[in-house]
Amino acid sequence: MSDKAWLVKEELIDEAKRFIQDAATSLKERFAIVYHGDGDGCCSAYFMSRFLRRLEIKDISYRWVSTADFDFKCLERPMLKNKPKFAIFLDMPIYTRADFLRTLRRKTKIFIYDHHLPGNFAGASLPDREKFLYINPVIHQNGDSTPATTFAWQLNGEDDLLSKEILFMGLYTESWADGAPFFEKIEWTHKNKLKEVARAIHVSFLVQNMNLVHYALNFLFSVKGSILEEKLEENRHYQVLQNIYRLINNEKEWLIYLILQDMKSMPKPRYILKGINSKFRLCGIIASELRWKYPKLVIGIWQKWRDFYYCELRKGVDCQLNLVELIEEIKKKAKLRTGGGHPEAAAFTADKDQFQKAVQRMKEIFKEYAKSEKEKKEDDKK
Repeated sequence: MSDKAWLVKEELIDEAKRFIQDAATSLKERFAIVYHGDGDGCCSAYFMSRFLRRLEIKDISYRWVSTADFDFKCLERPMLKNKPKFAIFLDMPIYTRADFLRTLRRKTKIFIYDHHLPGNFAGASLPDREKFLYINPVIHQNGDSTPATTFAWQLNGEDDLLSKEILFMGLYTESWADGAPFFEKIEWTHKNKLKEVARAIHVSFLVQNMNLVHYALNFLFSVKGSILEEKLEENRHYQVLQNIYRLINNEKEWLIYLILQDMKSMPKPRYILKGINSKFRLCGIIASELRWKYPKLVIGIWQKWRDFYYCELRKGVDCQLNLVELIEEIKKKAKLRTGGGHPEAAAFTADKDQFQKAVQRMKEIFKEYAKSEKEKKEDDKK
C-alpha cells in the first residue's frame, strides 16, 4: 500500500490551508484549538499549533474534550463567553451541536476536522464558506477515516524526525492505523519506544475534569529534536504523564485480569460484552487492548460514568462486523444519547433503561454475526 492511500486528499488540505491562512492574515489574535483529549487529538493539536505559529499566530488558547455529551456542555459556555476570533475543532463531532455553532459563528470563524461518521451535520444550516469550513474524510473521501493527526501533519507540511515520531504516535493510538507505511525507515526499537510514550500521552485524557490542563500537549511542546534522544527521565512533563499512566494502568490491568479470568470459562467465546466498575473511564482502553487478544471477536466494554452508561466497541483485525452499522441497528431499538465512530471503533451512551435495551440488542447482533461466521466456515470445509 502506498503512502497516498493513508493520506487526506491534497485538495482538502489546500482548502483547509487557504481558510486558515486567510484567517491568520486578517485576525492575528484569539485563536482557539479544541481537540479530543486522546492520542490522536493531542498529536493533531500539536501539528496545528506548529502550523499556526509559522503563520505568526501567538495568541492561541487550548482546550481538550473527553466525552462528547458531558464535556461539550462544559465547553460551550466558556467559549460563547470568551468568543475567540477563530476556533479550530479537531477529532470530535462538534458539528452536531447546531445551536452552539450558530451562536459561536456570529463573531467567530470556525474550522472542523473530524474523521468519524458524520451523523446529523449541523453545518448544512451554516452556508457561509468564508466563516465556516468542515472537512470529514468519511463524506469527502468516499468513506475513508483518516485520523486527525494525519490531516494536521499534512497541513503543517514539516517532515523532520520529531514530526514523523509524533505522527507515528498519533496513528498508533488509533490502533487500526499503526501499520501506515510512513515509518519504514524507523527501527523497531525506536518504534517500541514511541509506543511507550504514545500510551502515556493517550491515557492522560482519562483523568476527568481537567480540560484546561494540557499534560500531553505540554510534553510534546517541550521536545525539541527527537523523542528518541530526549532524556525522558529528566523531562518533568513526561514524568507527570508517566505518573498518570501508572495509576490508570494498574487499575486497567486488574480489570483486564478479571475479564480474562471470566473468559477462561468460555473456551470458544463468540463475543465479549462486559461491564466494569472504575473511577476512571477505562472502557475504551480496555476494549482496545482486548481486540488484540481476540482478533476474531467483537468487543463491547461498558461502565457507568456519572449518571449515564458508556459502551466502547472494538473489533479484532479478523472480525468483519461494521461497528457503525451495529450502532445504527441499536438505535432502532434504543434511544441513545450519543453514538457513532468508524467501522473499527465506535461508542455510544444512554440512560439506564435505554442502555439495557441497547445491550440486549447488541447481544442479539453479536450472536447473529457469530452464527453467520460459523456457517461460513462449515461451507468452506465442504
